[in-house]
Amino acid sequence: MTATSLLFCEQIMTETLSGKSTLVGVFSSFSSEEFPVILPHLCVYGQVTSSGEAATALLTLAHTGQPEKPCYSTNISLPGRDPGSIFEIKQVIRSVRFETPGLYTLSISLDSCPLCQTTLTVREIPGPHAAQ
Repeated sequence: MTATSLLFCEQIMTETLSGKSTLVGVFSSFSSEEFPVILPHLCVYGQVTSSGEAATALLTLAHTGQPEKPCYSTNISLPGRDPGSIFEIKQVIRSVRFETPGLYTLSISLDSCPLCQTTLTVREIPGPHAAQ
C-alpha cells in the first residue's frame, strides 16, 4: 500500500452522481496572533493505492519538533480492493489545538512505516496591540 497525496483544505465536497471530489480552500500554512490557537475545522484529503488487503492506517498531526506528542491522531480503515486501485481519504478534523507556531507534519503510516507526509506551517503574526 502506498499513499500518493496528502493535502489540507477547508472543505471536501463529493458529487452525488459521479463520486468526484472537489477540494475547497487548499492550504499549507495559516497564521494566528495568539498561541495556543484552536483551529475549529480543517479537512485532510489523501489518496492511497491499495495492495489488495484491508488495513488500518494511522493519521497523525504533530509539531515537527515533538512527533511523540501529536495534536491529532486517528485510525483510518483502508478497505481491501483490487491491487493498484485508489482509495480516497476524506477526514474532517475539528478543534485541533496548536500550542506553538512552527512546522507541523501530517503523516499517514501503516504498521509504523510512513506512507506519505506533508507539512503545515503555522505562523505567529503581531496583533494590533503588539509592542512597537
